[in-house]
Amino acid sequence: MKTDEWFSVLKLAKMWYFAEIHAIAVDKITTQSMDPVEMIVLAKEYFVTTWLKAGYVQLVNRKSVLSVEEAGRIGFPSGILVFHVREKKTAGASGSIESWVQTTFAEELKDMEKQHQHFTFTGWLR
Repeated sequence: MKTDEWFSVLKLAKMWYFAEIHAIAVDKITTQSMDPVEMIVLAKEYFVTTWLKAGYVQLVNRKSVLSVEEAGRIGFPSGILVFHVREKKTAGASGSIESWVQTTFAEELKDMEKQHQHFTFTGWLR
């Protein structure tokens, strides 16, 4: 199937709480190249923690700075945090970008993981 078809599958899997199909669609889409802003937007829409973290890491690592339009798409609070992590990188702070992203976005990543668990059948049982 084509990527746009996998996104249709992902949308339906989310709508109908099909966790296994959701996971398959995410795996298939993950193999495709995505713009980091789009990855973050889609991660928030479809509860994909790995896309969220990868998108933030890519934004921090890319040469061009986050635009106002892009910050609006990912949410201005998230955009400001991207700038914080980029500032650490520029300042030469110790640690890895991945660990800074994990720490800086810990609350958002934790909330997304909770949303994903509610999305799954086992999450309903809790």
